[in-house]
Amino acid sequence: MEWFANLPAWMEQGAYFLIFFALFLSGIGLPVPEEISFLLGGYLAEETNGSLGLMIVAAVAGVLLGDVLLFVLARRHGEKLLAVWPFRLLFTPARLVRGRRFFANHGSKTIFLAGFFAGIRATVFFMSSTMGVRFSHFLFWDSVRTLLTCPISIWVGYRFGTCAKDIIEPYKELISLLLALVIAVLVLRELIRRRRLKARGMIANGRNAGTRNAV
Repeated sequence: MEWFANLPAWMEQGAYFLIFFALFLSGIGLPVPEEISFLLGGYLAEETNGSLGLMIVAAVAGVLLGDVLLFVLARRHGEKLLAVWPFRLLFTPARLVRGRRFFANHGSKTIFLAGFFAGIRATVFFMSSTMGVRFSHFLFWDSVRTLLTCPISIWVGYRFGTCAKDIIEPYKELISLLLALVIAVLVLRELIRRRRLKARGMIANGRNAGTRNAV
């Protein structure tokens, strides 16, 4: 792992930003487990002679900022999204009523536990906001979970991360390739989404023009 051991001094600040940004992306939907970023953050803090406390602060800020942004976006646009096909086929009025009832009764447990699973975390947080969970309630339970897991996991990476050098070294090219593929897929998906939205807008404008001409 000489590529980490030989990091220049300025990479200490870069390490804080890297972990903050990675956890922020996880908060808004990137399916990467937080534990990986926590452990990596602790390891980078140790390798760059950085501050363990500052790394924990950067990680907590990244997690909470990403989660809060997703919650706020869902509160503003969630119901509109659920009214669009194909979501409206899944979220019928009866199911939405049951969903609101579920989050009213089990919102605390659901928000707390969902944060541990990258595959469902963003979806559950999005739905909790759309189903009317109070922001203060969401922030409290998300903060409790984050403050329980983040400092411990980062400390483990800081204290024992060097033991993983020999394990990670043979796979560093594969890890880099996977990261590149993830970024490429996200960019491609965004481009496709924008193209579809543009096509729908052109179709809608054409229909409106046809209606005006018919009148």
